Amino acid sequence: MNGARWVQQTLLDGNTGAPVRVYAIWFNMYPGDARDRWHSNLLPDGRVVHFWDETESVGRLFAGAVQRLAVRRAPQSIDLEGDVLWDAYLLYGRDARWEADDTPADVISWGAPILLTQETFQRDFLSALGRPPHDIDAGRRAPQDRGAQTPQLTGPTAPHWGTTWGL
Repeated sequence: MNGARWVQQTLLDGNTGAPVRVYAIWFNMYPGDARDRWHSNLLPDGRVVHFWDETESVGRLFAGAVQRLAVRRAPQSIDLEGDVLWDAYLLYGRDARWEADDTPADVISWGAPILLTQETFQRDFLSALGRPPHDIDAGRRAPQDRGAQTPQLTGPTAPHWGTTWGL
């Protein structure tokens, strides 16, 4: 949950006029997780679209793509454990599109967990917005958390990024 707070406070609140679209995919990862316990106020920004993925299909899809996406992985990322990618970000450019076979589009960068990879995420996010790396602020203070990942759905704004969190 702290990853979602960091994204809201650092990336979204810090770039209120930026033409971004965020897809947050939520699903159960721990015993006791449930849709009715999800905190919708974690990402209240109007540019965020929330999805509930009861079967963890999005996390499984991206877990299957980890090898193909390895070249764009944030260096601070931890190795995938299991068959579900979660507590991750995937950052896409404005022209990213899904292939007909549901293969995820190429990412600008991705990483997991979000708080461990926040420096790369923030740098690449700002770069996608056309802002220089020195614009990175002190958004590295949030405590550690475990969340999850998401894919980019298409749209007219850019950049896109998605993330899925286990509750």
